[in-house]
Amino acid sequence: MGHASTQIGFISAIIGGVILKVEKKSSWALNQIVDLDRSSPGLAGSYLRASPERQHVIAAFLSSPASHKPDRSTMARLLMLGGHKAILQAAFGSVPAGYRSALARTVGGLQPQAYYRYLRWLLNRGDNRNGATALRHLTQLSYERLRVAAALPSNLRLPSIIGMHTDRAHARRSASLLRLLTEVGVSKDGLLAALRSAKNVRQFDATWLRWAERARLPAGPVPASESYQPVRTALEMKRLARRYRNCLRRYLTEAFEETVAFGLYRSEAGEAVVHLYRKDGEWLLDDLHGRENRPVAAQLRTDATSFLKGMGIAETVRLRRPRRTWDALREIASQCEWDDYGWA
Repeated sequence: MGHASTQIGFISAIIGGVILKVEKKSSWALNQIVDLDRSSPGLAGSYLRASPERQHVIAAFLSSPASHKPDRSTMARLLMLGGHKAILQAAFGSVPAGYRSALARTVGGLQPQAYYRYLRWLLNRGDNRNGATALRHLTQLSYERLRVAAALPSNLRLPSIIGMHTDRAHARRSASLLRLLTEVGVSKDGLLAALRSAKNVRQFDATWLRWAERARLPAGPVPASESYQPVRTALEMKRLARRYRNCLRRYLTEAFEETVAFGLYRSEAGEAVVHLYRKDGEWLLDDLHGRENRPVAAQLRTDATSFLKGMGIAETVRLRRPRRTWDALREIASQCEWDDYGWA
C-alpha cells in the first residue's frame, strides 16, 4: 500500500514538473504542491484532479504567510480533505465576505501569488474607493482585472468600466485622460456621467474624443485682435477644419502639448488659416493655408507674414523642391477624410 502511494506521489510530481514548464505564472503554487507531495504522497494528484475553484482555494492558502500555516503533514491532509471554508480559515483566520465567491469567479488558471493576497485586502476594505464593491459584481476575475481596478480612478471603478479595459496600461490611460481633460476646463462631473453611461468600449473611447472638444487650448503666442483670431478650443479647431476642409483636427494633441498653434488671419486681401509651430522655445510660422490647403494669394501672404513678424513670429525658410510625378495624388491623400464631416 505504501509502495503504491509512493508511486502515485512520484507520478504526480512528474506531472507537476511538466505543468511548471507550461504555466510559468502558476509555478509558485505547483512547486509547493510538489514539495509537499514528497512527504505526503497523493497531494499532487488530488490537487490536479480538483475543480478550478478548489485549486484557487488551495492557492490562496499557499499564498498566506508561513507563520499562519500548520506543520507539513497537517497542511497536506487539510489540502486533500478539508472543505473550502476550513482551508481559507486556516490560511487567514478571518475570511472577508465575497472572497470564496471571488475565487470561484477567477478565470485563466492559477494567478500570481500576489493576486490572492491583494484580492483579500481589497475585499476587507469593503468600499468602492478601492474597488471592492465593483469586484463583487464582476462575473470574471483575474490578476489583471485587479490591476485594472487599482489603476482606474475610484469614481470609474464600476464593473462595466473595469470590463472595458484590457490591462493596467489601458486603465492608466483613462486615469491620465480624466486628469488632463479636467485640468483644461472640461466638467469632471459631466465627463464622468458620460463615461459611466457608455455601453461598450467603442462608446467609452468616443466619449473621450467628444468631451475633448470642450477643452481649452493653450493661449498660443499671438493674442486675439481685429486681424487675428486664435483657435482657443478643440471645438473651434474642429469647426475651422470643417470650414476649410483640411486636416487641422489631426493636430489636437500637439495643440494641447503647445508644440503647434492655429489661428485665422484676415486682411483686405482675404483670410487664411495660420499654422504655427514651436522649435527650441521659439514660435515659427509653418505655413498659411487656404481652403482645402490651397496656397494663399501673394498679397494675403505678404500681409499675414508682416503681421506675424510684428508679433515676433518668423517665417520658416523653405527650399523649393522639384515637382514629383505623384504630387497630384499626394495632395489629395494629405487632406482629411472629409466624409467624417459629411462632405462626401
